[in-house]
Amino acid sequence: MKKVGQLVYGSMISALMLLGATPAVASLWTSGHGDLNVIYDGGELSMGWKLDDGGDFSPGDLAVVVPQSTFDYLLSIGGRPAGSGWDLIGVAAGEGYWSLPQGDSGPGGAFTLGAPFVGIGAEDLRPADWSGPIRLSLAAMSGPGHFSVVQGGFVPTFFMSTVDGIDGSDEYLIGIGGHDHVTWAFTAPGHYEVTLVASGEHVADGFVQSLPTTLHFQVIPEPSSIGLLMLGAVALTRVRRSRRHL
Repeated sequence: MKKVGQLVYGSMISALMLLGATPAVASLWTSGHGDLNVIYDGGELSMGWKLDDGGDFSPGDLAVVVPQSTFDYLLSIGGRPAGSGWDLIGVAAGEGYWSLPQGDSGPGGAFTLGAPFVGIGAEDLRPADWSGPIRLSLAAMSGPGHFSVVQGGFVPTFFMSTVDGIDGSDEYLIGIGGHDHVTWAFTAPGHYEVTLVASGEHVADGFVQSLPTTLHFQVIPEPSSIGLLMLGAVALTRVRRSRRHL
């Protein structure tokens, strides 16, 4: 298995592999910047991973590693912030969760933590060819906890969350030719499969939509929880959510 970036938590990943929790992918993305890139070629809309220092990957060939360091950092500042605006994360105020941060520097930045800095981009699309933004819709998710996509600080804006199921409101809009960053959040360690569909209105071809595309995320457990993971002890939390759209 190829390791894209610098792997710090090799022993933990090895433990997950022994448990059968690591997906059958060719590469693990462990650090550095990259994007979920939207592509339009030959009349077909699709998505793929585009890493600054690792090349291009099909979604099924790469797993994004969410390292323990992000969890440790969140715990050190008190875990999930208080306030009902954060309920859709899926854990109670003060509880820790894992995330790929929206920022890339400073005391919690992705590079500081050694986590992949994961963006969303439509930079390869020509604005003149499209009459509106690209819509990324959450079609399905499987994993041991909840998954969400959020932006913001004191007042968060949630675009996707699985805490009350998946419906048409679980979506993120990316401007044509644009690039943005979000926080990808997870509430339990293990392997997640997040399935997205990209769609948009092409000036010449009309409405176009990608095939359902599954992204793989490998969330690393805290050392003390590896034994619990072997016993299958994973807790799920369900809360209501609210969200604002672009």
